[in-house]
Amino acid sequence: MNPPEPTQAAPPGRRDLDLARRRRAALGEACYLLTLLALSGGLYLVVVLGPVKLATHEQRRRCDEARTEVVALEQRIARLRRDAQAHEADPWAVERALRRRMGFLRAGERTLAAR
Repeated sequence: MNPPEPTQAAPPGRRDLDLARRRRAALGEACYLLTLLALSGGLYLVVVLGPVKLATHEQRRRCDEARTEVVALEQRIARLRRDAQAHEADPWAVERALRRRMGFLRAGERTLAAR
């Protein structure tokens, strides 16, 4: 078996220069990759997450409006139930309700309008 042939070693100053160039090149590539990653992240935020955030805001607004409407409808239902119970319990309640809502009068009654 033959011993490996000795390679010419670069002088010490030249080795340090080659090492510095390689480090500088590696640092440049790392900076390039970080910049590319940052730009990709920014683009993702603008293109994907921006519209999602807007849609989520719109859905929350509509949900709040629906909740407000539900509360109003529940209050109306409670009021109508109270009216229905009152009409069932009191025989004159129907007459009072008709007089109040529709302005019905008995024969011979007159209304006075207050101004």
